[in-house]
Amino acid sequence: MAFQKINMWDNRFLYRCPDCGEETPLNPVQEHELGPPPFHDCPKADLGEPRFDMVEILSNQKKSL
Repeated sequence: MAFQKINMWDNRFLYRCPDCGEETPLNPVQEHELGPPPFHDCPKADLGEPRFDMVEILSNQKKSL
């Protein structure tokens, strides 16, 4: 599974694997410093484990409040 670019805060970015949660770089950087995503051979990819969509979960929580 490929890394996904995540905007952490204040235009600071990092890459995160949606399957195992590995992040790179360790500290978020500005987008122009990020560079291309590195290769990631995820040990949890395609294991049939459920994947959670945090945007959907948080959206549902806001609706229930």
